[in-house]
Amino acid sequence: IKDIHTSRLVAQHNASEVIQVQLTLGKTAIQIVACYRSPTMPQDSHYTFLNILENIKIEPNTLILGDFNYPAINWENYSCTNSFAQRFLEFINSNTLDQLIHTPTRGNNILDLV
Repeated sequence: IKDIHTSRLVAQHNASEVIQVQLTLGKTAIQIVACYRSPTMPQDSHYTFLNILENIKIEPNTLILGDFNYPAINWENYSCTNSFAQRFLEFINSNTLDQLIHTPTRGNNILDLV
């Protein structure tokens, strides 16, 4: 890829990492946001992680992917069993994002998202 417009490490600490890359392919701008959230993330770090995601401007050609480790989310009906996962689902829904992985990525859970 010749035309990497910008890339930046949005956030990184011991429990998560968010990297944002903006590409231009021909006349099309694409934003890629790659994330990792530790399954043992402390509660205060969880809120920081979600705040970081909520502050990223989601453009029409945005791809968010990574290892989010939310086993409490049922991706078939977009429901969950805890408040952390619920806030993440609210982020997904408010930005009209879709989960494209439909088979388990670890055990019986879909932890990786695209």
